[in-house]
Amino acid sequence: MKKKKLLRPVTITGTGFWGGASGFWEFPRRQASITFRPFNLPGWYWKTKYGNIPINLSIATMGMGEITLRYKDAELHVWEHIGSLRFLGIDGILIESTPWPPYHGRAWELYDELKSSLIESDKECTCIYPKNAVFHEIRNRNGVRSTSIVPPLYDNLEISNSCQWGKLPDYRNDFKVTEEYVEACIKICAQGFPKWRHPIAKIAHRLGLYPHMDKAVWPGKNAPSTTALWFGMHRNADLLGALSLAHHEHLLHAKIVTDHGGHAIDLAALRKTKWKQ
Repeated sequence: MKKKKLLRPVTITGTGFWGGASGFWEFPRRQASITFRPFNLPGWYWKTKYGNIPINLSIATMGMGEITLRYKDAELHVWEHIGSLRFLGIDGILIESTPWPPYHGRAWELYDELKSSLIESDKECTCIYPKNAVFHEIRNRNGVRSTSIVPPLYDNLEISNSCQWGKLPDYRNDFKVTEEYVEACIKICAQGFPKWRHPIAKIAHRLGLYPHMDKAVWPGKNAPSTTALWFGMHRNADLLGALSLAHHEHLLHAKIVTDHGGHAIDLAALRKTKWKQ
C-alpha cells in the first residue's frame, strides 16, 4: 500500500456523541471538532498541551464501550472511528481534537473530508509483524469471546471475523485488508444493539440528550441478513481502529482471527503481542 500524504490541515466540526465536545455533563454544549494536520514525522500523533504524543497502545484505554486515548488529563474518545483511516495508507498526521470528536457512527465522514487534500506518494507503508502467535479470550454468560494474532502466511493483513448478535444470522468473513474493502466498511454505521437500546435512545433523542438516532444500524429496519452483514462490516472497521494502535508509525501485517470479539479483547490481544519489523 502506498503512503498518502496530507497537503493541508483539515478541520471537521459537528456534534459529539453526547451532543457536545466534553461529555454528557457539558452545559452549555460546545461544538466538537477534530483537525488533521500534515506532520514532519512518519506515523500518527496526537497534539495535547503536553506535546505531540505518538498514538499507540501505551495511551489506549477502554472508555464507555469505546476506545479512548488518555495521556495525563487529556482524552480523545471513540478512537476506533478514527484509527481505521490508517489502513487507507494515510501517514504523517498530527491530530488535534476536542475530547469527544464529531460523531458520525462511522469513519466515512472524516475520510470524505480528507480525500481532496490527500496525495499518494511513491513510498510504501512500513509494517510490523507478530513474533509469535497470541490468543486472548473472555468467558462470561454470553459464551467465549476471543481474538488471536498470528504471523501472516503472506505479507499482508488478513482477518477472519465471526460474530453473532441476538437472533440475527451468524456473520463470518475472511478477507485481506485492501483500501477498497476498508472504504466499504467505514461507510457502515455502528450497531444499534442490544435491541432494548432503541426505545431508550429514542426517548433520549426526543429530549435532546442523544442526537444520533440516524447514526446507527437498528435491528428491524432492514432484512436480518442485511443487518447482520452491516453489523459485521462495522465490527471489521472497529477492529482496524484497534489494530492501528499496534504502532504509531508502522501498519500491522498479521493473521487476525476474532470470534465474537470486541474492543477490550482486541486491546488485550495486542498488548500480549511482541513485534518485529
